[in-house]
Amino acid sequence: MGVDPGRGCPCRHRGAGRSGGDPRRPPQPLGLQFGLAPAGWSLGGYEESRSLDLVSDIDPEQPPLRVSLQGPAGGGATIDPFFEGRALAGPVEPVTVQGLPARIALADGGESDPDTWLVAGQLPGGPLFLMPAPPVLTREQVLEIAEQITYTA
Repeated sequence: MGVDPGRGCPCRHRGAGRSGGDPRRPPQPLGLQFGLAPAGWSLGGYEESRSLDLVSDIDPEQPPLRVSLQGPAGGGATIDPFFEGRALAGPVEPVTVQGLPARIALADGGESDPDTWLVAGQLPGGPLFLMPAPPVLTREQVLEIAEQITYTA
């Protein structure tokens, strides 16, 4: 993929999350989208406006970049439990994503799996989300991508 950590995200703006379906109709936007996606990554999976995966076109063995909605906001739900009980390679850091409190950490993949970035936050006026991202992306790139997640019910 050629990610250069010092040069920002090699990303492209796009509605990563469009459904084709019937070839006689134009693609329909999905309710959950990445507004910014790493160059060379394509839609790999979509589940009922709850989960969206991007996969590397260059290295299909790379873990996917995924965003999963974790239920509606409110009701006392917070982002902190997303990190409880996980082996982490570093501390959970408070950050701001889309103007709201969020957290980021590098999860320790152990001996058999690669480490994975985890971002947990809330979409403005919407649900909580969890975004695991592969370690080929830098912390800054992962946060850039999280800033561009959109959801419409």
